[in-house]
Amino acid sequence: MIKNLNPDVLKALSLDINAALQAVAAKHGVSLSTGRSTYADTHAEMKLHIGVVDANGNEHSRERDALNTWSEHILNGLKYGDQVTLVTRKGKEVYTVTGYKSRSGKLVMNCQADKVWLFPAEAVVEQIKTGKAVVAKAS
Repeated sequence: MIKNLNPDVLKALSLDINAALQAVAAKHGVSLSTGRSTYADTHAEMKLHIGVVDANGNEHSRERDALNTWSEHILNGLKYGDQVTLVTRKGKEVYTVTGYKSRSGKLVMNCQADKVWLFPAEAVVEQIKTGKAVVAKAS
C-alpha cells in the first residue's frame, strides 16, 4: 500500500496504468499512454495521451501533423516515414522521419535502434540540398 507519492511511485504506477490502457486502446483503435505527472505527498495528476491510429498502425501526433503542414514549405518535401541518410559525428546514419517540432524547428527522427533523435530541420534540409544526405521516400 502506498503511503506517500514520489517520482519512483509515479513511475511504477505509470507502467501499470500503461499496461492496463493497452486493452482499452485496442478496443477503440486508438493509442493511449500516460504523460507528465504532478504530485504532492498525498495526491497526483497524470496526463493521458490519446492518439488516432492510421491503417498502418502509426499514431498521429502533434509532431506528425506539423510535419504534414510544413513539409512543402520549409522541410524540402520530407514526409512521415522517409528515410534520410545523414552525415553525423558518428559517420553516415539512417534515420526515419516521424515528426517536426515547429516551435523549436527540429525534426523528430528515429534511428534503427528505435531511439528518438531531434535534429535542427535547417541543418537536415541543408545536407539534402548539398547532396550530403540521401532521402529514400516512403511508399
